[in-house]
Amino acid sequence: MAKIELEAFYPYPIEHVWTALTDSESLAQWLMENNFKAEVGYQCKFWAKPMMGWDGVARCVVLEIDKPHKLVWSQCGNDEGKDPFIITWTLKEEGKGTRISLVHDGIKGLQGILIKKVMGDGWKRMFDQKIPLVLEYAVKNGWHQFPKDRKLTPSDCGH
Repeated sequence: MAKIELEAFYPYPIEHVWTALTDSESLAQWLMENNFKAEVGYQCKFWAKPMMGWDGVARCVVLEIDKPHKLVWSQCGNDEGKDPFIITWTLKEEGKGTRISLVHDGIKGLQGILIKKVMGDGWKRMFDQKIPLVLEYAVKNGWHQFPKDRKLTPSDCGH
């Protein structure tokens, strides 16, 4: 079984990083449109453009919350529950910022090689570009001031 593991440091308080991971509007900016709620047992969906045999819907269940340190959800594609991925986020205060780690576990089989490559590249782009952009924008403009009709771009933060 394969997994994706990533880690980053963001120069923002842990509460800000937690909000970026658990607020539906924030998640929509850096991940996908969704109906997420940070409640154990909550069944939510993330929507994206369908591709490569995937209908574009990630069906998730929130499994664990230890605010603001840990968030775990299961995630299934088309199978509706068979062999879900487990997505684990861990946050730790570090100096004047937050260390964040992601473990995307449960990647199986030959198809898993492609899934790991595609999803690994996507998670890395989110870690390196999208989450920092959401954090910077939210600190400057407020958490519920994101554009309603589009995703953030670097120019929204003066880059």
